[in-house]
Amino acid sequence: MPKANEEGRCWSRRTGLEKKLIIGASVLAAIALILFLIFALQKSCEVAEEECNTKSCVKAAAELLEFVDLKADPCHNFYKFSCGSFFKNAVKKDTPSPWTSTRTLFENEMKGLVVDPIGDRDSNAHVLMKKFYHECMNTTKIEEDGDDTFMDAIDELGGWPLINGTDWDGKDFNWADWYIKAKQLGLPVIGFFHFDKASPGVLRVRGPFLDSEHYYTTTSFKRLMKGISEAFDAPPKTKDYQDVHHLINALYRHRYELDSMFEDDDDEDDDDADDNDDNDDDDADEKENAEEPSTIANLTDICPNVPWLDILNGISGNSSQFDNSSKVHFREEHMLKYCTKLDTLLKDTKPEVIANYYIWSIIHNAHKYMSRDIRGVYEDIDDDDDDRFKTCYKSIDERFEYVKETVYIRRKTFPKVKRDLFEMIEIIKKLFVARLKKCDWMDEKSKAMALKKAESIENLVGADDDLYDVKKFDKILGLDEFNFTSDNLFKMYQEKLVKEDHSFFDKLDDEDDDDWPTFFENAVEVNAFFLLSANVMVIPAPILTSIFYNWKFPASMNYGAMGSTVGHEIMHGFTESSREYLVDGEPVDWWTNATKENYDKKIQCIIDEYESIPFKYRLNGTLTLEENIADFVGADIGYEAYKMWVKKHGVERKLAGVPLTPEQIYWVQTATNFCFRKLDDNDVDFEEEDEHGIPAFRVQGPARHSVHFAEAFNCPLGTFMNPKDKCQIL
Repeated sequence: MPKANEEGRCWSRRTGLEKKLIIGASVLAAIALILFLIFALQKSCEVAEEECNTKSCVKAAAELLEFVDLKADPCHNFYKFSCGSFFKNAVKKDTPSPWTSTRTLFENEMKGLVVDPIGDRDSNAHVLMKKFYHECMNTTKIEEDGDDTFMDAIDELGGWPLINGTDWDGKDFNWADWYIKAKQLGLPVIGFFHFDKASPGVLRVRGPFLDSEHYYTTTSFKRLMKGISEAFDAPPKTKDYQDVHHLINALYRHRYELDSMFEDDDDEDDDDADDNDDNDDDDADEKENAEEPSTIANLTDICPNVPWLDILNGISGNSSQFDNSSKVHFREEHMLKYCTKLDTLLKDTKPEVIANYYIWSIIHNAHKYMSRDIRGVYEDIDDDDDDRFKTCYKSIDERFEYVKETVYIRRKTFPKVKRDLFEMIEIIKKLFVARLKKCDWMDEKSKAMALKKAESIENLVGADDDLYDVKKFDKILGLDEFNFTSDNLFKMYQEKLVKEDHSFFDKLDDEDDDDWPTFFENAVEVNAFFLLSANVMVIPAPILTSIFYNWKFPASMNYGAMGSTVGHEIMHGFTESSREYLVDGEPVDWWTNATKENYDKKIQCIIDEYESIPFKYRLNGTLTLEENIADFVGADIGYEAYKMWVKKHGVERKLAGVPLTPEQIYWVQTATNFCFRKLDDNDVDFEEEDEHGIPAFRVQGPARHSVHFAEAFNCPLGTFMNPKDKCQIL
């Protein structure tokens, strides 16, 4: 009989109950198998998706674990939970506080940009800077030169009376020709006038900038000149020293009559302010037309014995740049007095004294690039050590201004970093606007103005686009189409000075749209800030490091540290101290009296809580109010920004070895930059007059009043970090 028939008869002989049990068992077995497969697949997916074991994640995990104390209860003491391990080990390991570490890291990175060997990705300006630094540090090579390069330049200039003695021929000496030739040779001569830019196309004429440090007293100057003479094996000539010192002192006195009207004199002139009292009577009249430009023709009428066109065209590198109609800025009355006295002084001064003054000024400005014998003379008088690194590093700031800062900004804020941070700021701005719309302490008029202000906030990460255009910015820095022709330090110095002079005059007509000194002062701040006057959110490059930001780290960490900081800074633009802002160039007060009254009631909870904290002195909740408000809003809005990021980019994997969710990591990162070691408590971090709150409050205050924190750590209602009544400002 066929097998199929046998199986059919077997099934037919089963009772109904047996048939049901067999079918049920088969179904259950199939379901069990399916569930097993699903479970197995899910577990494998969880391992793959929930933990991140990349090199960057391992580094991020290690950094977190250096701070957190996982044994502490985050719902009871979040400051200890976030910083406990740091507290335990910082003093023992001599680990500085995070802010100090970040600043030190920035300083070391900047030094590295100067001292590191030349690399393939270095721009031309960067290469030039490094070459100059490395030759500056090569003291062996400097000693081998033995100041021969300097003396060759002096011989080409016309010799040095102090050294040449009776062999120096001064019958054909002309002070203007000497000055022009010295500038053309790239020698840092001081001369009798100084030129800078008054406004686009207008040259300002000033008296010579004289550093009083080394000639304030006759004794000091004699020591200096005697030491220099001995270094060049010249016999000491006290009379020559006295004559040069007399000339310098006369110039030092007379120049005030020329410079006193300029309110923006350089810092080096600040100590001379007391000598300007004679001019107080006519200050008001001078201020009225102090910026009125004149012409070289008029300047020549006032100072006929100064060959202005020869000097300016000679040192500018352009023999036809200036003519009698060229604009200059000076005060006629003062210029007349100065030139009259200068004429007398030059007529009464022997040519060799003027030549010695010129060469002394060159040595004074260039001695750090000369032999050990010359440098030693200045060190003995200054009572200072020969720290060659400090000397050469400072020289980089003088000769290659803003180059290392520019390189640093470019490298820290490359396109991906800028994109990520712009996205972060835009998310936070969007959330901020949403909160403003719901704000219950602003009336409708104030709210409308606040929304207009918020929506017009601009972002700046690192710098404007100009700085990232290497060729364009090299031109701005005056380093375009420039290369050294020698590896001799003094010769390199000469070539650089010639380039600086030519660049200055080449750009005299340019519109000064950008205030680069102010920009770079802010651009290298280890901080983020909100520029109230311009309504701009600024993230400088130096803060994009260490605990604040790492583009390779999880977004939870970056939003916790940098996102909360951005929220903090934007909030500064909407507190009482910022109630005026510019609209079409005019200050506008966007607060009404009703808004002010409501605001005062709203913020009282922060003042009360801060002043109720037991501490070694009475805490001032009013002094720290605006910083505390910014902390509260910044941390809360930064968290919401992170959650919006997650919606767009997906849930982040957990860090291997860190038993914290990404949401919990966010809150930890809002705290780590406020971790301070106990040794710092009394002298650094808790000064009563500081407008910032004490670190523990800056960490716990924003967190305990945020519903997001309580949810992230499952803190029961009524615990310290999840109070029933929450103080929320925006």
